[in-house]
Amino acid sequence: MDISDVSLCVGGEEIKAHKLILYLHSPCLAAMIKQDDWETAGTTKIDIEGFAPLTVQKALEFMYTESIAQVDELQVDQMMELSRFATMFSISDLKDFVNNQIINAVNTATACQLANLSMEYNEDAIHTTALEFITKNLQAIKLDESFEKLSGENAKAILRML
Repeated sequence: MDISDVSLCVGGEEIKAHKLILYLHSPCLAAMIKQDDWETAGTTKIDIEGFAPLTVQKALEFMYTESIAQVDELQVDQMMELSRFATMFSISDLKDFVNNQIINAVNTATACQLANLSMEYNEDAIHTTALEFITKNLQAIKLDESFEKLSGENAKAILRML
């Protein structure tokens, strides 16, 4: 028996959820649900564009459980996309959780990618952490191929920090 009352449509998939959970965690999604409730009867469908289905699934997992199983197995870009989703839909507890996970997991393999993505997504705390990590571990990071992909703006910021 399916008791979900909302479907999030993302990347050709429909992910079922409950309006109450979305109401409790996201004022943006709550507003979308309220608007739809005035216009239609039955199951609400919300189109989510610009995100992967995995991102929406992980965001819902957090909304239901206040945690994400095996979060350490997510790739840097997936974590940053999850942070961007949390920002876009004003899910502050998810944003705090994800950003703390990212900051605590910065290492020589992820620092350059995080510096670039956090600058793109305007995530200042992650950006600062990544740049400080790169500066302190420059010798080890220069040996990694990700250093070559560091944006020019980030490279200049690192030089200023040295």
